[in-house]
Parts: sequence; structure tokens; C-alpha cells
Amino acid sequence: MGFPVGRIDLPEAFFELDEPQRDGFFREDILHQIAPLGVGRERIAPNEDLGTLVARFDVRAWEERTGLDREESFAAIPSLPISYEAATPLFEALAGPEVPEGWQGGLPLAYHVGPGPVEVRLVVGTRYSIKTISNVIARLEGDAEPDRWVMVGNHRDAWTYGAVDPSSGTVATLEACRALGEAYRNGWRPRRTLVYASWDAEEYGLVGSTEWAEEHAEELDAKAVLMLNVDSAVSGPDLDLEGIPSLRDLVLDAAADVIDPGSGRPMAALWLEERRKEWAESVPIRLPKLGEAGEGPELPDFSPRLGALGSGSDYTVFVDHLGIPALNVDFAGRYGVYHSIYDDFFWMEKFGDPGFVRHAAAARLYTLILMRAASARVAPLTFSPYGEALEHHLDELREMVARKALAGDAEDEEPPIRFEGLAELAAAVLAFQEQAEALDQATKELNQQDDPPAEVLSRVNDALTRVERAFLIEGGLPDRPFFRHAIYAPGLTTGYASWPMPGVRQAIEENDQELLNQQVPILASRIAAATAAMAEAEEIARGGGR
Repeated sequence: MGFPVGRIDLPEAFFELDEPQRDGFFREDILHQIAPLGVGRERIAPNEDLGTLVARFDVRAWEERTGLDREESFAAIPSLPISYEAATPLFEALAGPEVPEGWQGGLPLAYHVGPGPVEVRLVVGTRYSIKTISNVIARLEGDAEPDRWVMVGNHRDAWTYGAVDPSSGTVATLEACRALGEAYRNGWRPRRTLVYASWDAEEYGLVGSTEWAEEHAEELDAKAVLMLNVDSAVSGPDLDLEGIPSLRDLVLDAAADVIDPGSGRPMAALWLEERRKEWAESVPIRLPKLGEAGEGPELPDFSPRLGALGSGSDYTVFVDHLGIPALNVDFAGRYGVYHSIYDDFFWMEKFGDPGFVRHAAAARLYTLILMRAASARVAPLTFSPYGEALEHHLDELREMVARKALAGDAEDEEPPIRFEGLAELAAAVLAFQEQAEALDQATKELNQQDDPPAEVLSRVNDALTRVERAFLIEGGLPDRPFFRHAIYAPGLTTGYASWPMPGVRQAIEENDQELLNQQVPILASRIAAATAAMAEAEEIARGGGR
């Protein structure tokens, strides 16, 4: 999970530079400084083609299997990450005009655009080889619903020492599994089956998780309720909650019962306090709600949202390809040693988590999430937060279109894009919100019954898991058939960061009116399909109440 922060272009190669302007060197933040000789292993390859080789096939025949060309799937231009100490003499040798102010980096020298008298010879010794990778899968069978799975996964491979990424996550998830095993030995029984996965080859393109999930796609579609993804459990002090909105209440309820080691307060209270502060610092004015008469701007109600999922970790195949709701939960911070040799035990013990108190807190939080998700009679999916998120995402798209129109120029070759399908999407979101509230009320009432019929619970839980699957687009997103989720996907130009409502977002970003006209009805139809799935679940839940 990284991105290049500096680059020196050469005729036939380029260097990737760890530039101190974006780390502590420039901000005088000693904890986040990268060392002069430090090199981070950032993204230097077209990794959208990686992670496509299925283990049960002879990978020597992978070109026939995938239709990919080996030369196109790996970096065509030789590249080498270098430290800023190694880059300094190269910058100093550049002549020509000084760079614009916005290009000036953090090194104590004047940056020039070149050319210069220096020639650089780059030697890259890349070895291509076939390696065996191994996922480790463990299960704790459920007592009442063994064919429904609550999953937790963490990758164990690292670029270097990996104290943060991924070993902090490995430690915390294994401790959570140990605690669940101890509870089992003491008489606790999960209602649903718990599945633990230790993924291999995540750093090479999410290979282990992707291949396993693709191979077990039909079984996952039938059985998976949710996925708790853990990558780097501890890289700083701040609780970071990302996930599908239907899991918001589950994770916040668990976080309310775990104490933050830094403040002595419940984690959820701190997280909500920070979200409210961010909300208050933003412009708290919006247009009338969807479906309301236009009576001018008003103050919105505060409603916390989980961070939107994009990609960059092992939840990707589960959410983006299979439509399985997932959480990504960790303690985060700008730790400055990402994917470098300095991500080691010394850094973690000295700077990252002295006393390993946040590792312990993360393990407690994961244990509670898993135990409650596996034990709840009704699957812990609430959809009112999803409706709020959809409205927020649609508002963001509407604002994007408005900004583009304001920034347009009469001399532009193409006219600004027109959001002609806004009313259609607004109506679909409003219908989703109304149905979500009705379903949440119905499942709440069902859960409050002393002894609801087992058959009703089984049918309701089946129906609840189908809601997320309804967001999947059969042919996938434009030019990205692997990514099938209509609401969440990584951006085409944002690395790991999410593009909510990605098909429509892509059309707006590219100012492509034809693509927008195509994507709006697709998105509206997927929201309508999810609404219909919720209506079916509500009908079953109401039937169980009589």
C-alpha cells in the first residue's frame, strides 16, 4: 500500500525516489522521518494484471490460461527505488530552469528541470521464477448455522521484516483466534462457522486471497456472511474503521466495549468524537434531502460513516468481485517506514507501540467483532447506514458535476458533462433508504423475540446476505471486468483510494457523456435490486413475527 513520491525520468529507465518532503524531514516530525539511505518498496509495476494465476493450474501455461502476455504483465521499463541520499547528487547535477514552486521537494537544494551533464547507468537484476505459495485456512464449526461463514483474514508475507505490515496484524488476529478457542473450550459455541485465513503473496498483488476466493467463489457466494480484513493492525495511535456501511453498527458496538490504551476511554467514543470534529470543520450546509422540496440549504444531521473501501489489501476480491461485506480495522498513523527495512521490531517497540498495548487492544476488538458476528441470531447487517452512505456518495457526484460546469470554458473542445440521470439515481437511493429503515426495524423486532422459529431465522439470514450480492454488475465496471461492485471500487487514478459509485464517477472524471448515460441506469438498477432484496428479507422477518 504505497505510491511513488518522486521520479527522475531517464531515456530508457526511471528511478523511484523516497522524497522527504512528504515525510518527517520536511515537517520536522522525527517519528515519521525516512532515513537518508531508506528505500521503500512502492508500486512500480502494472499490478492490475498480477494475482491472476490459479494454483491448481500449471503456471507455466499461465499465458494460455489468462490470455495475458508475460511481457505486458510485468514492468516494461527497468525501474529501481532509491533513497534520497542516492538521489541527491543526481538532483544537484541537473541544470536548466528552476522547477515551479509546487515541484520543489524537501531536499536542501534548488531543484532544476534539466538537462544536465550527468549520465546514469541503471542495472536492474530482476529474477523471474515460479514459486509455491501457501494459504493457511482454519475453521471453528458453527453450532446452529455451520454453512454460514464469518471470516477473518490477514496476509503473512512481507517485503522485508514487516513488523507493521503484516506482522502486527498476524499477532492480533492469532491472539483473537486463541481467545475464541479458549472460549470454545470453556463452553461457548459460535452460531456460525468462523473461518480464519492466513494469506500468502499479498505483496505481489493480493495473490493468495484472490486465487483462493476465485477457486471457492460458489461456496463463498452461498455461505459467506462477512469478512474482517486485517492488514497492518498497528502503525500508529488512531483507530481507523473502513468497511461496507451495513457493518457500521457491528464494529461501533464492539469498539464501544474496548478501552483505548492511550486515553482510557472507549474506542468508539474517541472515533465518533474525531468524526464529529471533521464533520464540523467541513462546510455543514447541503441542498435539500433527496425527495424534499427545495427550500434552501440547511444544516445536516451528523451521521458517522466508515471509510470507503477501495483496494490494496485482501478484502478486494471479497468486496469488489464477490459482493461480500467486509471491514478493514486498524490503529493507523503516518509511520514513515512503510515497506522498508526499517519496518522492524526495534521501530515497533521504540516508536510504533511501546509496550504493545495497541496490539492487545486490536486483538480485543477483533475478538469481539468475530464473537458477536458469529453468535448473533440475526446476521449483524443493518442497512440504514448504507442508505445514508449512498446519499452522501450521490451528493459527491453531483458536486463534481457542478464544479466541472463552473470550471468550464467557452473555448473547451467538449461541453461540460450533464448529469441527466440524477433524478433517476436520487429516486433509487430514496427508495433504498425507506426500505432499509423498514428492514432494520423488522430484524430488530425479530431479534427481540424470545424464541423465533429456526426456519424463519435461517431464511432471513439467507436473504440478508443477498443484499450485498445484488450490487454486483454482471459484466463488471467499464474496462475492469474483475471489479463488479456498483458502489465500491478503487479509482482508476487514485491507487488504493476508493471511488464510490465507480462507473458513474469514471464517466464524470473523463467527461464522457456517452459513458455517463450508460452507467447511470446500470447503477440505478443495482440499487433497485438491493432494495428488492431488502424487501424480500423484510417480508420473511415480518412473517416470523406473526
